[in-house]
Amino acid sequence: MGVTGRRRAARAGEDECATLRLVYEGLCSERNRLRDARSSFSRQLGPLPVVAGISTGTIAVFARHVHTSWLLWVALGLLAVLVVVSILYSSVPAYRQIRARKETGWRERLVSRHGACLAAEAAERGLQIEDLLAPADWYRAMIELEREIYGRRARERSPLFVRPRRGAENLQDALDSERAGLYAVQFLFGLVIVALALTELIG
Repeated sequence: MGVTGRRRAARAGEDECATLRLVYEGLCSERNRLRDARSSFSRQLGPLPVVAGISTGTIAVFARHVHTSWLLWVALGLLAVLVVVSILYSSVPAYRQIRARKETGWRERLVSRHGACLAAEAAERGLQIEDLLAPADWYRAMIELEREIYGRRARERSPLFVRPRRGAENLQDALDSERAGLYAVQFLFGLVIVALALTELIG
């Protein structure tokens, strides 16, 4: 290969790396967007049961002046359900857990593609096999991992009918589960407040 051919090959390699880098950055941006959305939902799953509990406890202190005590028992029952639902939907795996699960099989595939010798060299140097890959191969490997973590495009489904998933395999499943949990907790919280308000108004 002449000098011109080598330059063209080098330029093609640089262009490929630039393209792969843009793809990887786009995937990372989308991953971070889902992580931020999950954080927003999960932050609200905890405080709502606490507020509902404080409200119910405050009314219960003055229960002797309330004639419609059955409404207070309804509120307490709804509060118990609310706490259980909040706990169930808060048990969805965190991002680090989802990533750790995916990395195991992903690294095994890297070893099969690039050879056990490279994996052994990485281990001797205290590194992972992906740390020794050429730039283009590294981007391809990381793109594959990010797509696995993100998950395949899910079919459209109502956010109200998603069960809590302790074994959520990707970010999309985890987000759908936590969003459904937040909607359920908000609905139950509203019912608790209505029951407490009726206790005060009727009692």
